Amino acid sequence: VVATRYNRVQELLSTVRAQVLLSSIRARDALLDPDPTAMAAHRDAIEASSTMIRNLLSDYPAMGVPDEAARLRTLREEVERFHETSLQVVSGNSGRTPQQVRDLLNSVLVPRRNAALAISEETTRLNRASFIRQQIEVNDIYRSAQATSRQRLGIALVIGLGVLLLTSLYAWRLEDRLRRQMLRDAKLSSELQQTAAKVLNAQRSEEHTSELQSH
Repeated sequence: VVATRYNRVQELLSTVRAQVLLSSIRARDALLDPDPTAMAAHRDAIEASSTMIRNLLSDYPAMGVPDEAARLRTLREEVERFHETSLQVVSGNSGRTPQQVRDLLNSVLVPRRNAALAISEETTRLNRASFIRQQIEVNDIYRSAQATSRQRLGIALVIGLGVLLLTSLYAWRLEDRLRRQMLRDAKLSSELQQTAAKVLNAQRSEEHTSELQSH
């Protein structure tokens, strides 16, 4: 959204500058060509450029740049003054010598044109600087979010490994305990079998001795 608005503003300001330069050329041509028919055509073209710039600036999307409203108002005023001066110069062209025409262009029209261009170029520069700053801020936020995500993932992995280690240790201890218990049970069973065998042998020996005594 920010990039789209920035591109729209830069395109708009570029069109404004192009129309100001075009009006300046038309005013110059009108001053150098006193033919009434050509004069009317140049006046119409200047007025059309003025209307176009007015419409463009009315659709100017805010960029959030400091003093943006004041600068835009100044740009409107400078462009209006330039076009008013252009129309006045063209309207009063009759009877001027080529030298007077050049002096009029250099002393009246060119300063007005340059003032309008200067404020437009300054606005373009500030918008570019603001856009770059916003992009840097967005990138910083993105990098911070990535760092936070990696940190959380690292913590989760450490916790997971810790749980896995504890689970493995518990399972090993349980398995070792069961193995020892089985060994004790096997030993006890063996001892019981040996004891039972001894008892049985003793009984058989007693029975044998009793039989011998009875004979």
